[in-house]
Amino acid sequence: MLNLFPELSFLSLLTPTFIRITVGVFFITLGYAKFTHDKYALIDYIDSINIKNAKSFVQILGLTQIVIGVLLFIGMFTQISAIIGSIIALVSLFIANKTPKFKARTQVEYLFLFVMTFTLVITGAGFLAVDLPL
Repeated sequence: MLNLFPELSFLSLLTPTFIRITVGVFFITLGYAKFTHDKYALIDYIDSINIKNAKSFVQILGLTQIVIGVLLFIGMFTQISAIIGSIIALVSLFIANKTPKFKARTQVEYLFLFVMTFTLVITGAGFLAVDLPL
């Protein structure tokens, strides 16, 4: 099929950059939520599945999400960060499916996050990143 706007094709190289920056901001907000309003609901859920030190677990998870978000935002270790982010998004998708009180994000948002992070594993960082393609 013909492209309706062929003059915009030069912007296709920026697509991974837009995805990377957006996903980075999303992970930063997810991590920040672990220290604020989502904290207690997640601690209660982790306690219910018998994981020790739920508070520490939530803090480490929040810090991990913030670090992944920052790394994706600046484009450093993009594919490794995207792999870890994909795993977190997939696990969060299943947790959101099983716990009605943990409604920080909907299942569709976690599915979207998984697809976008997996896309970054394949495409790499794109332009305006610290990572250099080999």
